[in-house]
Amino acid sequence: MSYHYHLNRGKTKPIFLSLSNSYHGETIGALSVGDVSLYKETYKPLLINNMQVPVPIDQSIQASLDALKDLEILLKEHSHEISAFIVEPLIQGAGGMHMYHPSYLEGARTLTKQYDVHLIADEIMTGFGRTGKMFACEYADISPDFMTLSKGLTGGYLPLSVVMTTLDVYQAFYCDYNEHKAFLHSHSYTGNPLACAAALATLEIFENSDILGENAKKSAYIYEEIQKFLPLANVKSIRQQGMVTAIELKGYLAEERIGLKIYEYALSQGVLLRPLGHIIYFMPPYIITYEEIDTMIKVAYDGIRRLLEED
Repeated sequence: MSYHYHLNRGKTKPIFLSLSNSYHGETIGALSVGDVSLYKETYKPLLINNMQVPVPIDQSIQASLDALKDLEILLKEHSHEISAFIVEPLIQGAGGMHMYHPSYLEGARTLTKQYDVHLIADEIMTGFGRTGKMFACEYADISPDFMTLSKGLTGGYLPLSVVMTTLDVYQAFYCDYNEHKAFLHSHSYTGNPLACAAALATLEIFENSDILGENAKKSAYIYEEIQKFLPLANVKSIRQQGMVTAIELKGYLAEERIGLKIYEYALSQGVLLRPLGHIIYFMPPYIITYEEIDTMIKVAYDGIRRLLEED
């Protein structure tokens, strides 16, 4: 849609820009803008044109400023051929739950407007309260040109995705009849009524209950409880953004698959901790109880501590 928008305005801009360490899905277009080496090496001949800029190295404002300098340098040189810049706002999920400061989003919005490049916010994972606000972009008080939504949209019960865009983009395609100007991309199951009903029910829960307020209390409780992980010799750092908490381990080689060992131990204790390499993370359902939080944290702590005992 972004590419076609620019085409309708007389510009051919075939390149898409994304962040290093990013993941946006596994269809051809989504793989093209992600940064998962396994996929890119395997499917390289099939992928669309893509450029990447460094993601901020941590959650500090200085890291955001440094990364924005790289972004501006690239846009100055290549904005004439770039349709859009796509980001996972605040949290890179499959990229080890890597997190960065909202100031980067604010700066990226300013630069993309300046250089006539669309900003796409991939809120598939971060949307619907996961980061603490309804949408992660709210932390930077920005409005992207496109926002992609799914996952939490139906509470996980049925598959449904939404692509949101601006009136400006919509009007670029609006016409009485012009087969070249009209948007040509579509799906057989667009507007699935059952999935839409699940989405409406989920949105009604958000409207009638203080989901975000309760999430804030639970995330604060989780953060307080995981401070006990820091003294462990094999814990490098902890980080949190809303209802996502990550514990980064240190001292292990990739081939050790250390996360898998913790996953297997946790499963034996009735807790599902999906490993991301050496990153152990919590992304629990919003209905989790405080008792279940205690169990989750205890099992993760015991699993990490057991690694030290094995050494």
